[in-house]
Amino acid sequence: MANTSGMRVTTVRFGEDLWATITDEAAKVGISASQFIREAALARAAAAAGSRGEMPFAAQGDRTLREVEDAAESLPDHERRELQRALAVVWRTLAAGTRDDSEALRGESAQARLQAQRHLETSELRLHNETDT
Repeated sequence: MANTSGMRVTTVRFGEDLWATITDEAAKVGISASQFIREAALARAAAAAGSRGEMPFAAQGDRTLREVEDAAESLPDHERRELQRALAVVWRTLAAGTRDDSEALRGESAQARLQAQRHLETSELRLHNETDT
C-alpha cells in the first residue's frame, strides 16, 4: 500500500506497562495511541528546539503549518482530526512563546518608563538646585 498522506511509518516498541499507560492516557483524552505518541514526539521536539532558543516553525513555519492544515482537508475524517489535534499542539506551543515574549516586552517597557521617570526627576532636581544657588 502506497503512503499517500506524506507521513512516515515506523515501528516503536513498548513494554506492556508503558503501552498500557499510553493507551489509557490516550483513551482519556479521546485520541488514538498513535496520535498520542505523535503529539508527545512533537512536543518533545518543540521543547528541545525551544531550549536551544530555536523556533522550528518560525518564519516559513506559519506558511508550512497552514499548508499542512490545507492538505489535511483531503484526508479521511479520522486522520484529519488526528492531524488537526497535532497541529493544535504546535499552535499552542507557538502561542505560548509569543505570550512569553509579549510579557517580557511589557516588562521591559515598564522598566524603561520607570528609568525615564527617574532620569526626569533627577534632572528636575538638579535644575531646581542650580536655580537656587
